[in-house]
Amino acid sequence: MIGRKKETPRGQFAFPPREVYVYFGSSENSTFGAGICRIPPGSSNEMHTHDNGDEVIYVIEGEMRIIVDGEQALLQKSDAVLLLKGQEHQIFNVSDTYDLIHTFTFSPPTPGDAIRNGYGRPEDKFKIFPPEIQS
Repeated sequence: MIGRKKETPRGQFAFPPREVYVYFGSSENSTFGAGICRIPPGSSNEMHTHDNGDEVIYVIEGEMRIIVDGEQALLQKSDAVLLLKGQEHQIFNVSDTYDLIHTFTFSPPTPGDAIRNGYGRPEDKFKIFPPEIQS
């Protein structure tokens, strides 16, 4: 199975801005889902959980601030984090100039529709750079 950007679930990622490049999941594979995401400078994904499985995130380029269950850490290129089922988390690109590019792998897979719809979070639940996160 080959993943291509044009076949990736496209979604409502204008706020907060980010782009999922490639995603394997849903009916294509019952054991895991995996993808690559680009988060532009000064942006984040939304605070969310995965209630059906675990996630591993690996930093390819840039620096990532991550909040996991209220605690934060700074991850750099080649660092990874394991997020267990049900842990609330959010990723921030704190750079003013460089994109943050990271992989994400779910086991079992998160359906493509959940990624496409931003995990169903209403816009008022998005938290862009709370004061304690800013560099």
